[in-house]
Amino acid sequence: MKVVLLFTAVYVARALPINKPLCDNRDLYESMDKISVWHEGEQEFKTILWHCNQWRRVAWNYGADDDTKIKVLTTNGLPYIKPSNNSADIRGYVGDIFVIIVEAFKMNFVMYDVRYTDGVSFVNDGLGDIYLGGTVATSDLKNIQISQPYMMNSYKLYMKKPRVEIDSYFYIKSFSKNLWFVSFLVFFTMSITIWATGRLLKKYKTKEPCVSLPICLIGAISGVLNQGYDLGFRSYSARIQIYVSLILGVILYSAMSAVLYSKMAVLQSPWPFDSLEDIPGTGLSVCLRNSSYIYKSFCHPDQDNVLQPMWQNVINTKHCIGFENSSNIVDIMCNNPVVVLENKVIMSSVFRNKLPCDCAMFRTEYFKLGLVIYVRKHLKESPSISKMIIKLQGAGILKYLEEKWTYKHRGGSDPEQWYAVTFKHIEGILVFYFQMVVFSLFVLGIEIIWKGEIFKYNEITCIE
Repeated sequence: MKVVLLFTAVYVARALPINKPLCDNRDLYESMDKISVWHEGEQEFKTILWHCNQWRRVAWNYGADDDTKIKVLTTNGLPYIKPSNNSADIRGYVGDIFVIIVEAFKMNFVMYDVRYTDGVSFVNDGLGDIYLGGTVATSDLKNIQISQPYMMNSYKLYMKKPRVEIDSYFYIKSFSKNLWFVSFLVFFTMSITIWATGRLLKKYKTKEPCVSLPICLIGAISGVLNQGYDLGFRSYSARIQIYVSLILGVILYSAMSAVLYSKMAVLQSPWPFDSLEDIPGTGLSVCLRNSSYIYKSFCHPDQDNVLQPMWQNVINTKHCIGFENSSNIVDIMCNNPVVVLENKVIMSSVFRNKLPCDCAMFRTEYFKLGLVIYVRKHLKESPSISKMIIKLQGAGILKYLEEKWTYKHRGGSDPEQWYAVTFKHIEGILVFYFQMVVFSLFVLGIEIIWKGEIFKYNEITCIE
């Protein structure tokens, strides 16, 4: 038995490819001592070991017949891809694209499941032919050829909605500034008209009440207060004016109530910031993956993984522990004062499930880049992959797959927006009011003429 194992080890060692640059960077991979490979016979992933021996050679134990197949590296995770060596079992957005390419060109492949950073490095070092995952175009990898982008990906801000407090200023903001000014001007004009009508009628021997200008103002705006205040006038002209003022007041009251009800029904909490750059200083932490390509955008240009001063103690603080695992995003976002900066593909899998808290999405898009497939340079199938992606895009299949695998979160909002009632909303009512004022003055003239024929002029002193 020992002899058989010895000969087997010698045979495998001779079949292993030699890649000196990877062994020279052995320290980079010390944390990873194993990779998972799909075992076609038993239809499950098997763990195989790799190491660098004293001759600094890499040992990758794949079968001899696999050497003739295209080695496809993937990172298991939907909605990007769920790997399998059986084309019918491959799922995900990138997975569906790859299956179409395989069936179109009859590609013979073997699939390996590796971590994201290791998969990119393996293809760059020649240990793999294709890497399928959420990768973006970059010029840092010398031995990798970039395919045609298959989707535009972007990052957005997500956070738990803060507790909403209904403040009294909501009533003031329910009308625009111009409408408030016009409304008070109209009511004051109504008050003067009603008061002048009463004063004019008192010159005749009538039983009209003696009211002051402030009382007339209260009567005019009583419709807005949802209280009809009766001034006691018997004159038809005065009653017409009061009636019209009450109609306008009720309309304004109803408009204010409608705005407040609708605002509370779809109330968007004010964001504590207006943009990504405003987050420092708000007391909130920004959570994003260290492995994400956008992490370098917050670091010093000359120092790797060293955050710029404004982002220190803001990005990935103690509130973001475990954020690298997408399954922890919901727990972190709902239980900590954080703002999540993540791409729409990752968050689509988060929002597919029912969340324990109400979350909001900032509509502004950041770091918009195309997702691509990494292909080893000089791989003969590389041009075919890009051509097929172009054809799929032209046929609308890529758009269909994007809608299939990415959930569109509809809870997005912009910084606080108010849709107040404006002057245009009641312009017709005001025109109607002025027409009725003119009509009431006409009625007043008839009343004066009629009463002048019946009663003699009698100066009546009115104590107000």
